[in-house]
Amino acid sequence: MRPRFGTSRHLAPLTAALLVAGLLSGCGADNPKPPPLPTPTNTATAPTEPALPDAAKGTTKAAAVEFVKYYVSVLNASALSGNTDELHRLANPDCDVCMSFEKLITDTYTAGGEIRGDGWTVLDAWVSSTGPDGSIDVETRIRVAPQTIDDGDSVQEFAGRKRQTKHFSLAPLRENWSLVDVNSLS
Repeated sequence: MRPRFGTSRHLAPLTAALLVAGLLSGCGADNPKPPPLPTPTNTATAPTEPALPDAAKGTTKAAAVEFVKYYVSVLNASALSGNTDELHRLANPDCDVCMSFEKLITDTYTAGGEIRGDGWTVLDAWVSSTGPDGSIDVETRIRVAPQTIDDGDSVQEFAGRKRQTKHFSLAPLRENWSLVDVNSLS
């Protein structure tokens, strides 16, 4: 049987020859010193905004409930990262509360500060009413985790709440939803 070139008996000498040739090519006065190794950096990355789940697409009642859950997850991610692009896209420009969320986050990070905490967790959500214009109101029970807002000048601590009822008003926008208002009921 004729030996094959790919066997380990032939591969080992070839590998050794290439290694020696590589090492020898590095010798000589004309070759510069290799650059220093990069210093280690913090590999932690800012949270990324979640993608709109398929269940939140469309203008059905079920999609409205999932849209609210998605909005809350985007609000949480925006608070931790400072990126409000998706948060802005989800809200109707007339939603004053939505714009105040966005402004707080933007102002905090622009000043060199940060927001820490787990934000809101939707415990339960359901459609409470629908309007003749296609609007939908979604009631939620939300757990509000403790948060710290450090705006660069001062630090504010918020204790959080075990359970809070929030009312989300949605309007149909193209083939999806737009947040029109958010308010706390308890």
